[in-house]
This record gives sequence, structure tokens and C-alpha cells, in this order.
Amino acid sequence: MSKKYIYQRIRNKIINVFDFSRSEYIGILTLVIILILLFFFRLYIADVEKSQTLIESENLAVELFLQQQKHYHDSILSAREKHSSYTTYPYQQKEAFDRKKLTPFPFDPNTLSFLDWKRLGFTEKQAQQIINYRIKGGYFYEKTDLKKIYSITEEDYQILEPYIRITPAQKQETKERKKETHTSFKLDLNRADSIELQKIYGIGQKTASRIIKYREKLGGFISINQLKEVYSIDSSRFLQISPYLYVNNEYNIKKININKATVKELVNHPYIDYYLATSIVNYRQRNGNYTDIKDIKKAVHFYDELYQKIAPYLSVE
Repeated sequence: MSKKYIYQRIRNKIINVFDFSRSEYIGILTLVIILILLFFFRLYIADVEKSQTLIESENLAVELFLQQQKHYHDSILSAREKHSSYTTYPYQQKEAFDRKKLTPFPFDPNTLSFLDWKRLGFTEKQAQQIINYRIKGGYFYEKTDLKKIYSITEEDYQILEPYIRITPAQKQETKERKKETHTSFKLDLNRADSIELQKIYGIGQKTASRIIKYREKLGGFISINQLKEVYSIDSSRFLQISPYLYVNNEYNIKKININKATVKELVNHPYIDYYLATSIVNYRQRNGNYTDIKDIKKAVHFYDELYQKIAPYLSVE
């Protein structure tokens, strides 16, 4: 048997293996397409899962931070409530030692310099806390206002109280100046920039930045009460700053088109979580585009309060 004959037989067998009918070619092509689609679908699912993981990680980080802050605050309060002159805890030992070094002299807490606070017997950290309080707009109207500084204990205050001098004229002048400044204008919450917001007593640089960032994530405020949702603005601060702000009803709120938005785009809104976003998208994919905002109630069970909050930020076109 010649080599040429052997080669010819092997060649014919290989050709026969790949000699498919038309229907077989179509079947193979269909299988290849399905495999490619499955590959890209898996990439999409992985991307969605990664996005959800990031969101959960951010939420966990925020929760841990708040718990840490609460624990720190509770620790400070606990330390203050123990008035014994001797304690085995290092923090309390240092605080008791610092109080013994107080050397009071007549002073005005609104004008006393950093070095003079140290001369009174305060540590550098305590002195800097008081200076920072004044820089941020804090003012001591009464003697008891000195207790606002968390590092000043009741024992400290009792030693210093007879020496505190607050000039009545200066006190009245400052009150009138603040009153005149803060009642002479009102700001549109949706248009005010950071510098303008800081003109309001009670809003510092960080709070102004948080308000603007939250406004951008929302797409605009529709109610002044939404300020309470901004981190660090509690009920007391809201009552303090809200008289100087208003919401213009003619402002064009930035809306999300629920017929085009992806899950990732939807979850960027503060009122929409991952479950709600996927429900909205899945319903659209199964049933076609939404014709009315109210149709999202068919996608997922809404309680009325949540629907009223979300609806102004959604559109179907």
C-alpha cells in the first residue's frame, strides 16, 4: 500500500468528517451564537452583582462609621459622669490631672487667644477645640455656654465660672448683626451654590457641600423638608436654617426615564434600592415600555409614601 494511497484515504476521511448538510451547518451556527450570547449575558450578570456588592459595601461602611461615632460619644459621656478624683482609666487620669493645673484669671471666652487658653491650664487639644468652635461661628452668649465644649467638664466650669467676663455691649451687637444678616435674604435651595449657602448661620462648608451633593443625586429638591435627609442636618438644625431657604416650584427637576434607564442608573437615586431597580427593569423587559408612571406599581409592591417620594423623579419619555 503506497504512501500516496494512505494519504488519500486520510484526506477523504477528514473531508467526510466536516462534510455537513445544510441543516447541520445551520445547527452548528445557531449553537455558536447561543454560546456567544451566554458569554455576554454572564458578563452582564457579573457586572450587576459587582455593582450590588459595591453598594452594600458603601452602606456597611457608613453604618460602621455611625456606630463608631456613637460609641465614641457614649464613651465621652460615660467618662464625664464619673466625678471621682482618682480612676484607673488612662483617659480619666489625664483629664483629672489637667483640671488640677487650671490657673484661672479674668477672661472673655469670645476673644481669648490660643496661648491664653493654654495659660489658663488647658491642653493644646482643648484650646484648639475652642478656637475651632469660634472659627465655625460659635459664640458664647452666656457663661454657661462654655459647657458646649465637650472637653470642659462640670468641675472645670465651676473653677472658671467666677472669672468669665462676657461684654454685654459686644454680646448685644453680635446678636443684632447676626439677626440683620440672616433675615435679609432667602435662598432658592435648588440654585444656591456652596458660598451662598454658607451665608446662612448653621451651614458650614461641609454641610453646604453635602446639601449640593444630595441635590445632584436627587435631581433637585421638591420640598424644603428633604433637607432632613441630608447627613448631619437633624431636627434642631433644620429649624435653624429652613427659614432662610425655599424651593421654587418652577424649577425643572431632573427625571429618570424608566423606559431607558439601566439598573445601575436607577440605583444612583437615593430613593431607589437595588431590589426596586431590578423590579422596574425586569417588568419593562417582560411587558414592554411603561405608558404611565403609575405602572411601576405593577412591577413591585409600593407603599403610598414611597411612591409619592419617587414619582416626581420619574418619567416615561
